[in-house]
Amino acid sequence: MEASKAITRRVLVIGRNLENRKIIHDALRQWNFEIVGSSSLLESVELLNRQEYSLAFCEPQSEDGAYRDFLSRARRCKVPVVVLSPTSDQQETLQQALALGASDVLPSPCSKQDVQWMVIWATQQRPGARRTDLSD
Repeated sequence: MEASKAITRRVLVIGRNLENRKIIHDALRQWNFEIVGSSSLLESVELLNRQEYSLAFCEPQSEDGAYRDFLSRARRCKVPVVVLSPTSDQQETLQQALALGASDVLPSPCSKQDVQWMVIWATQQRPGARRTDLSD
């Protein structure tokens, strides 16, 4: 890997669920990732435009919109997005989110192991990849 192509060590977490934020922070603390939290889609898009992120975790609903709105904007920045979905509607969210360009969907609250796996996967993939792509 070239020095100029160093892996970005920043993860964006969008939503108000403090439990998810704590799990993500705890999962990545030892790996020296900067966790940036946002409860607003507008703020999240501004953050994406200012800095590079390895991955974004997005709850289905934020204070100013739904994950669908964020996915359309995140695609332009080529940031993998994982939607955190309550288990009651996870399958429906998975189908919709993948169709809209999400990389994957995890149950909410998320697990430390799932977060770590997604970060490992995201830092090793080409921009725009999905974890469900089997051709890689």
